[in-house]
Amino acid sequence: ETGEMEYANAGHQPMLIYRRATNSIETVEIQSLPIGVEKNSEYSRKMIKLNTGDIVALYTDGLIECMNEQGKQFGRKALANIIIANKDLAPKEIVNKIKSEVTTFSGSVRQHDDQTVLLFKINL
Repeated sequence: ETGEMEYANAGHQPMLIYRRATNSIETVEIQSLPIGVEKNSEYSRKMIKLNTGDIVALYTDGLIECMNEQGKQFGRKALANIIIANKDLAPKEIVNKIKSEVTTFSGSVRQHDDQTVLLFKINL
């Protein structure tokens, strides 16, 4: 209703936000330890204002660190570019485009980490 979201990442990759107003990607980084490293860890949080048409992407390192046959990583920039290029599609369709691009990029190279992405579009 307000468009405000509270975010903490517990040692994961930075959140990406596609900002419709500027047609650009914002990277939201919070430095913190991964879950379970220290018993009494405290995690920093950020309040983020989201607007209609913005797209939020959360993803695992296995997605952006997947390798191709030349030993190159897929990368966060490639993920951001796919989101921008497909911003008018439904979230499920954007995720399908990401999966397709990652599969094409990695070719026959066996990957050793999970590749997870959670994507949602703001509609206030």
